[in-house]
Amino acid sequence: MLQKALSIFQEMYLYNCKPDIICYNIIIDKLGEAGEEGRVQKLWSKMQSEGIQPDLMCYSLLLKLFCVTNKMDDALLLLRYMETSTSIQPNTYAYNTIIKAYLDCRQIKEALGTFGRIEIWGCDPDLCCLNLFAMYYSELGQGFKVYMFLERMIRRGVKASDTSFSICIRGSYEARKD
Repeated sequence: MLQKALSIFQEMYLYNCKPDIICYNIIIDKLGEAGEEGRVQKLWSKMQSEGIQPDLMCYSLLLKLFCVTNKMDDALLLLRYMETSTSIQPNTYAYNTIIKAYLDCRQIKEALGTFGRIEIWGCDPDLCCLNLFAMYYSELGQGFKVYMFLERMIRRGVKASDTSFSICIRGSYEARKD
């Protein structure tokens, strides 16, 4: 129902109701999921011309768009901009977005490199990060790596969930099948 949402977004102006950053973020998110990079860029420009400054969520959604459209160089440039910006600092969601994109493409070195940046820039790995790597290793049938990563994250203070342990068990099972 993206078209309906866009239509309502445009109607807001007819009723002298100016969209706020939350409205923009919702539309940017859905356009990004659809891979509509051109439309996101136009919306981004419109938002800024209306004096609405992008927030952390908005930048994170742009990162997600670059990952969805396989523009990892652009995603990394944006991440580096966020890391060095005085106004927008990436959070764990931003890093996890890039990690997930790398893992989806089976680029483990790049995913681990991004993982290493999390703490360097003042974030803490979270349960989502743990489960992304656990799922990756599990799908490859590398149960020992799943277990080692789980242990590493627990030592860092991440509280594993039932899902984390289930993924670990599945990875161990897959490893034994071979």
